[in-house]
This record gives sequence, structure tokens and C-alpha cells, in this order.
Amino acid sequence: MAIELDALARCARYGLDPGKGLATQYLICESNRLETVPGMTAITVNRWCVHHGSDVTVFPLRDAKDRPFGAFIGIGVDEKGNRVGPPDFAAFNSKSLTFEKKFETYVSRIAGRFALLLDAGGRARLYLDPMGHMATFFNTGARLVGSSVFLTLDRPFDPGAQPMTGQSDLLQALPFGVSSDRSVRLMPGNHLLDLEHFSLRRVWPLRNTLRPVAAAKSAPVVDAMATRLRQVVGALTKDNPCLLEMDDSGNARQLLAATVDRRDTLAQVYGFARSRQDNGEPVTAARLCEAAGVAYQPLTREAALGEFGRSRADKQQRKRTFWLRTSCLCRVPVEASLNFAGLRKPGHLVLRSDGADALCVAPAGPGLSTAATIEFATGKSQVDAKDAPILSDAYETWRGGLPKSLQDRSSELIAMEWHQPIRAVALYGQDGPFSVSPFSDRKLMELALRLPADLRSGIALADAIVTACDPALLAVCESEKATLATAAE
Repeated sequence: MAIELDALARCARYGLDPGKGLATQYLICESNRLETVPGMTAITVNRWCVHHGSDVTVFPLRDAKDRPFGAFIGIGVDEKGNRVGPPDFAAFNSKSLTFEKKFETYVSRIAGRFALLLDAGGRARLYLDPMGHMATFFNTGARLVGSSVFLTLDRPFDPGAQPMTGQSDLLQALPFGVSSDRSVRLMPGNHLLDLEHFSLRRVWPLRNTLRPVAAAKSAPVVDAMATRLRQVVGALTKDNPCLLEMDDSGNARQLLAATVDRRDTLAQVYGFARSRQDNGEPVTAARLCEAAGVAYQPLTREAALGEFGRSRADKQQRKRTFWLRTSCLCRVPVEASLNFAGLRKPGHLVLRSDGADALCVAPAGPGLSTAATIEFATGKSQVDAKDAPILSDAYETWRGGLPKSLQDRSSELIAMEWHQPIRAVALYGQDGPFSVSPFSDRKLMELALRLPADLRSGIALADAIVTACDPALLAVCESEKATLATAAE
């Protein structure tokens, strides 16, 4: 029986060309379920098949004897600082008894934004990048995996009894993986999906290898983080010019600092001027770029309206595309509704600082109450009484899967495993070049978790990494702090 995907029905309902609407999307299903998906290209891997849109990079994996054993979706950088490509996987023997261990060790050290399908030796699994930036949903009953809820539905959408529908914010709409449909769940970071049984399995951290260091011995750890960050940035910018997305946060300044010897590869450095008040006004990002010797371009409302017009129909179509790709009737970011992405130079990879805050975050100490941790996980100041039992059970199940030595640090892992995949869902909603964060890297995560809490709190870690990469930028940051302090007096 042919599958009728809800996403395709919505394309027809919204008047969207599937090739356009599904450009940022991918779908994984058993190879005998779907021959084609309108607007998508198919790559068959033994028993499974990857369908992907035009903006998604996919390459098949073949081993040393040219046997197919998987597919790589997205962009990655390996432990040695090289862009991941087909030759790297050709070194494996998918029939070897040691294949699984060697393969998972290799994959666990890849940074970037990717999903990796393995189908070999009776094993079928899906791995994600360390922070789950290639956000992925799965529907156990339909045995479908994809980048949106609607793509994993072989029936009409059914909200069922889920309490988190109609939220205006994605973080609040997907607590602990609960999606807007009764049967679909979002994968957390640091887990793989067993495609035989559609069950999740934690892949990191499995035991207490995150040995803390004292503040007096933290400098080598920070230096190691800066070195790895520069290594990943170097690999991403090696073969083609990149775009760098900037804002006034400590996250973005770390990324700019890490490009210290790669700035000639930056084709465009830009920031979204989202409000009318900051349209084109000088900001910290512009001053940092000036100090770094690169041009900064604010992408403004006026520029977007001047380029694409004020058509309500066009704006509504962009909103529908965003809702289709994110499967959430959430608040659409102004840069998506006005098509700020269209102001970026086409054909280049976008470097973003997503995930840097997850390395820095250190909530108010270990042993937070379940209620407080749930509020942190969902981005809510107060959880509704009717939702609390459902979320509490989901939280305790997830927390119980952590090594005992890390269960008191669960709020720190939430920032990496739940906040990041949820926020990454919005990346699918916008047009334009594929984006990736160098901070989605397990080595960076491990090093950050070893640092004392006071160094990871606030802006301290960001400033330490900026200092290790490009001290000249820190002077601009200090000047901005002094200016703000004076203005507040």
C-alpha cells in the first residue's frame, strides 16, 4: 500500500511546490515503502532509503570492498580536523567483528550538523551530531524518521491528548521530545535510534569519564577548547567561502575569535536587525568585526522589504513554509517571515554559534528539584498543574538513563540534549544556505563539563575562549561592558 505523507497533503493545501516546501527536509523509511517523494531525491541503502530535499547534502557510505552500509546527511568534521567525506568511511570493513565498535568510536568524534544512517550486518541505526542540531523526529507505529512531524505521518495529523500544542515558542512546544502529534517524538542529543525496534539508546556519556579540574588548573582545558574550536572552523572554511552569522552575544564573539586565521574565507559576516529600533544602528557585533578586520552587514527590515516587497500573500506563504517544515504553529521569526535569508550570499555554508550557550550554562547548582529542572527544560516560568505529571515522568525516565555520577548535573545535560535539538528545529524553517555550528562537538562538551561552575557561568567561558583565540577582540568586549556600566549609573 502506498504511503500518503501528511507533509505532501499540506503542500497541496498550502499551495506549495514540494520541491520548495521540502527543500530543507529529509525522510528515512524502509526501502520498499516509498519509491519516490515529490520534490525529493532518494538514496537507497540496503533495507532503508533516505529521501532528501535540494538544500540537504547526502552521500552514501561504502566500505573497503565497495559494499553499501549507510548514508551521511549534512556536514561533519572528524577528530583530526578534516571534513568528513566518502573516503573516510571506505576504510571500514562492514563485515568485520570489530566494525561496530570502530565505527561508533569514529562517529562519536565527528563535529557538525548531521544525521548518519547505518544499515549493515543486520543492524539499522540512526546517529545524530553531538547536540542534535540535525533535529530528527520518529514515528514508531509508521516506522518513519524525518526532519519534521508532518513528514513522519502516514495519516492525517492527530494531536491526541498531548498537552503541548498551540504553543508560541518551540522550546515550550516540544518538552522532553513530546511533539504536537500523539505518535511522534523528537530525538534528544547523545542518543541513537535503533531502527529495528524504534527505541532510543544513550551513546554519551556512558560512565564517569568527565573528571573535574580545579580552577587553578583550568587554563589548559580552555586552551584545548579553543584549539578544537579553531580546528573545526578551519575544516569548515577550508574548501569554500563561508558566511558568518553574528549577534551581540558572547556565543558569536567566540565564533568570530575562532576564525582568527581564516577570515579571508568569510564571504559575508552579517547579523539580523530584528527590531525597528536596532535597524542598522551600531552594535557590539559591528565593533567586534571592525576589530577583526572584516566587514559587518546588518540585514534589516528595510532591506528585506525593499528587496522582496510588502506582499501579504508572499509573507503568508513564507509563514506556511516555516510551519510546514517545523510542524509547529509557533511564532515565526521575523527574519523568516520577511525573508532576511534572501539577503545572504547564496551557495555558501553558514557558520552559527548555536550550542555555545549549552557549554557555558551552569544552572543554580546540583540537585535542583524536579519542578525547577522541568521549568528550565521547557523554558517556562511555571508549569501547568495538568502538564506536571506527564513532564515529571518524562524527565525522570530521561534522568534515569544518565550515569549516576551525572544525575545531579541533569540540568546541564538538558541544555545540550533537549534545548539544542528543539531550537534547531527552527533551522529547517528558513530558506538559504545550509548552516552548521562548530560547537556541536563532543570534545568541546567533555572539556566544558570538566570546568568549575564559576568559569562556565555567565560570560566567563566565552571571554576565556576569546582570549585564547584572539585577545584583541576581548578589548572590544571590555570596552562595551564599561560603556554599559557607565550608562546604567
